[in-house]
Amino acid sequence: MGSKFTGDAFIHQVPLNIWYAGALTKNYPVTIRAEELYILNQFIRQKRAQDEAPIAIGFGPASIDLLLAGAMGVTYEAVFLNNPLISLKSLMREKDYQVKFIPSLIPGMLSHFDFTDLMKIIPYQITVVNPVLPNGTLAGPVKASSNYQGNRNNVELILDRDQEATNTVILQKIQLMNNR
Repeated sequence: MGSKFTGDAFIHQVPLNIWYAGALTKNYPVTIRAEELYILNQFIRQKRAQDEAPIAIGFGPASIDLLLAGAMGVTYEAVFLNNPLISLKSLMREKDYQVKFIPSLIPGMLSHFDFTDLMKIIPYQITVVNPVLPNGTLAGPVKASSNYQGNRNNVELILDRDQEATNTVILQKIQLMNNR
């Protein structure tokens, strides 16, 4: 079998068998990652002066993990969500969604809350950069703006198809935060 074995639940380079095991044991990968984020956060805070909160950057599906960890009490100075899924509910409407988002979900969560609900209870700055639709394409400005409209002032939306320029903006914002 070796390294070429991918198994029957390996779809679009995503090992869904890990998610299925989580469903059987009720210990989902996203909850394990949220616990890991909490432990890592505590470790970083102990090593930094004055118990400063770290800054987190989540790319793609990892954005879901950061939001769930934040809703469970993991605190950061700020969070940057780069190419996050625009919303959980969008998965229900899209037939051709990217499988990579599934391991960051818990059964039933789609019917109980969405990302904007999580963002409302998270007290720190959240910067959403180039949200994507479930099929992986960038959400347009109208769709992205309307999705985050009504959120508290802690959410900033950045839309720019030039990923390099977007990364530069993120780095500049982090440098400003570190210089305070």
